[in-house]
Amino acid sequence: MIPRISLRQALADPALLGGVLEGESWKPWRALLIAAMGGDLTQDERLVFKKFTGRDREPGRRVEEFVGIKGRRAGGSYAGGKVVIPYLAGLCQPQSTTRTKKGCHRGRRIDPHRRLPYAARRYLLARPRTGPLCSL
Repeated sequence: MIPRISLRQALADPALLGGVLEGESWKPWRALLIAAMGGDLTQDERLVFKKFTGRDREPGRRVEEFVGIKGRRAGGSYAGGKVVIPYLAGLCQPQSTTRTKKGCHRGRRIDPHRRLPYAARRYLLARPRTGPLCSL
């Protein structure tokens, strides 16, 4: 996936994902998701990142897989359904697939046979309440 805009910029733009993870309680999710998408963190975000991951620095590139070990009602479905899925689907361009010697395609795609968890699907399909994208 090639980002058309960084996740940090999308979260700051009210016309895109701005307002989705507002407030101090969403600070850990913002830091973890920005790092997972390959963004650079600020010093404050890096402290939060280290607290939750034990790592001194963010990876510097988009991760293959993000695993969050968390409790119920920690915001994971909301963050996935309102931030990650819309960001990857609408603000990132898939890399062109190329054929390998065996004729297989390289590249990632969302598996249509794998169902989203109910809460993530509900957040994804809910209409946004604010911003210019609401009228679409």
